[in-house]
Amino acid sequence: RYQCRKHVEERCKQWRRKAGVSKKVLARVWHAAYMDARAVFQRKVTKLSQADVARLFAEDGVEPAVSFRALPADPNEVISVDNAILVSMDDRKRLVRDWTANEDAARYREMVLQLQGRDLVR
Repeated sequence: RYQCRKHVEERCKQWRRKAGVSKKVLARVWHAAYMDARAVFQRKVTKLSQADVARLFAEDGVEPAVSFRALPADPNEVISVDNAILVSMDDRKRLVRDWTANEDAARYREMVLQLQGRDLVR
């Protein structure tokens, strides 16, 4: 059936609202993880999907938020569900800064283990 432009726009706005905030948040967290994998860890392939990011949030019992980032637990491996951790933005900055300065995998894993002692990291 024919709908005028005004009513089509109203219908599109309703669909966008139904999509919810969590899908947008998951997309942003996934995109940041993808860009980190490419730029920081020099990985051209990621085995992490937006559904996997949602699973990480569910396993941690944390509400999806833009203040978290997904990083690889082992920087020498491709980021995937088994090799991903959720960290806060401040922790991400520390991990990435240390990795880019030293590229020492043992030190990176040690920092991840220290973070895992806290509640925000899987």
